Amino acid sequence: AAAARPPLKLKEDKTGAVFVQGLKEQLVKSAADGMAALARGLDARHSAATRLNVDSSRSHAVFTLKFVAVPRGVERADLKRDASLIKYSRIAFVDMAGSESASR
Repeated sequence: AAAARPPLKLKEDKTGAVFVQGLKEQLVKSAADGMAALARGLDARHSAATRLNVDSSRSHAVFTLKFVAVPRGVERADLKRDASLIKYSRIAFVDMAGSESASR
């Protein structure tokens, strides 16, 4: 079971961008590193049995993957001059606590 911790809070920075205070972000360099990070997150979830699900989430969870792709053979100086060479992608997996009872 996960240790008690304070709830995460949504905040707004000076530019108006919203972020989650207390959120943990971790750099991973391989699929194995990513799976290990996911496993740590799953271990921190709160869950309990319901009639519909033996391991129902009791806390929301978001696992976001951010990908940064840099062309092979491109020098660091070239990337500094032309940031458009760098490609960014993001995908989020969301577990909404108790959503198995939501009406369809």
